[in-house]
Amino acid sequence: MNATQRLWPWKLLLAVILVGMAASIYGSIKKIDYEWRWYRVPQYFVYQSEDPQKIPFDGIVSEIKTKGKATTITVTSEGGTVQKFVVDSGTEKVSHNEDLFEGDTLGYVATWNLGPLMDGLWTTLWLSAISSVLALFIGLATG
Repeated sequence: MNATQRLWPWKLLLAVILVGMAASIYGSIKKIDYEWRWYRVPQYFVYQSEDPQKIPFDGIVSEIKTKGKATTITVTSEGGTVQKFVVDSGTEKVSHNEDLFEGDTLGYVATWNLGPLMDGLWTTLWLSAISSVLALFIGLATG
């Protein structure tokens, strides 16, 4: 009996194991019944957040001026100090002559932020660059 005749039972056993593994994975996937939600993926790269603009003192809204996509809210403090805040139009939560207290929300500003995958990419590239420089110096010193 030559070498190829002795290997066919092992090849058959390998085929049975691979088919069994594929069947068990397929069965597991069918039991889980998971549905991919691809519309959620882009937010892990970049997303738009609405950051609240809060007032840092007590005061009264003296003027609200809308110009395009920005609204300027002028607030006069109890001491007479005038301060202007800019929020996105349509998000303002105050009205003219309204009394405000420290921490009240004036409106929201939408900003684009990097998602966790982009933060991870930046961290990976930064660590790789630092590691490469350190490896170069250690390699030169030990070499």
